[in-house]
Amino acid sequence: MDTFLLYLGKCALALAVFLGAYFLTLGRETLYSLRRILLSVFAVLSFILPLCVITVHRTVLVEGTAIGSFEELSSPPGTSAGSTPWTSILLGIYILGAGATAFRIAASVLSVISLKRHATILPSDSDSTRIALVKENISPCSWMGTIFLSEEDFKGCDPLILEHEKAHLSRGHSWYVLLCDMLVCLQWFNPAAWLLRREMSEVMEYEADGAVLGSCPSGKQYQYALLAQSCIHGGLPRELSFCTNGFSSQGSVKRRIVMMKRRPSSPKAGYKALIVVPLIAAGVGLNARTVTSYVHKEDEANAPSSLSKGGTGDPLVIVWEKRMTLSESSERHSSDDISSISVYKDRESLLLFGPEAEDGAIVITLKNDVPQAKTGGPIKGKVMDGSGKPIPDAAVMVTAART
Repeated sequence: MDTFLLYLGKCALALAVFLGAYFLTLGRETLYSLRRILLSVFAVLSFILPLCVITVHRTVLVEGTAIGSFEELSSPPGTSAGSTPWTSILLGIYILGAGATAFRIAASVLSVISLKRHATILPSDSDSTRIALVKENISPCSWMGTIFLSEEDFKGCDPLILEHEKAHLSRGHSWYVLLCDMLVCLQWFNPAAWLLRREMSEVMEYEADGAVLGSCPSGKQYQYALLAQSCIHGGLPRELSFCTNGFSSQGSVKRRIVMMKRRPSSPKAGYKALIVVPLIAAGVGLNARTVTSYVHKEDEANAPSSLSKGGTGDPLVIVWEKRMTLSESSERHSSDDISSISVYKDRESLLLFGPEAEDGAIVITLKNDVPQAKTGGPIKGKVMDGSGKPIPDAAVMVTAART
């Protein structure tokens, strides 16, 4: 439970960083196709990057014998180290929010399907594009290969408006809308997710506008057509606007007209998209963890200088300080019980675990909710060498007695 909430937090932070870098680099460029693709990549990476964990093993040689002095703090009765009441409350709130957002998305999709079912489908010059005439007085919009027009609009609809909707369909914008809907469903609590969804919607409108202007002899004619449509309808109904590409409010149309008049960006500005490379590298680096093993120098001197080539081939398996074979570990614990696995080999395994680990060692840490992994409470203390000096960054494993 705690791990899942931490993962959601990392996803939210990654998305916020990605989106901030996007606005600083490409936020004002007219490379709309690149911006659309980059936004979708950021949406996917924000969920993948927190799962990329690199474990680095480090061995430190120390002198003398380690002497531990520990004090065990008592835990409140009836509680365990792996679960707290507030995590259950937060998880419940998250599930309710995600469920409400998913319900809203599903209701919007069902509204579009119902609208199409009761519409009159007209033949089109393209096999992949259909025009659905509806009795409702709605703004022109498109979704999954279908353009929706009201019967009243169809009589005097400007051909440029249809070209705009066809540009949405030819570029697969409906799938990007669906991707953003999935993002806000899983990250409904994150303002960056809603900001990315709004930015994606605007970028796709700019891209469709650019496609129409490329084939339109007069840009002003298209701009007047946009203003006329916004004055007639003013926007899509709430139940349709969540999952379709459609005409927005007058304020949004004015921003689109401003973008049409902006000077086109140089293709070299696309190199700014390479900002994603250092961001991924930084994310992987920050998510890495280091496991430090302390070995006494006298143990190193007694360790064999080379590995035996005639071993059994089976590594030593240690589950919560108990040594066993690989087959015994598989019988006692499933993959769902395991929190992490650390693998040691060559000289390091011999120094840490002795001759039994000549073919390597696997240290398995169980999850907190597994009975063998529960402990009495948190531990604190210091680890000192033989002279009484503290050993920095010492790692100590303490387990409770089994009953």
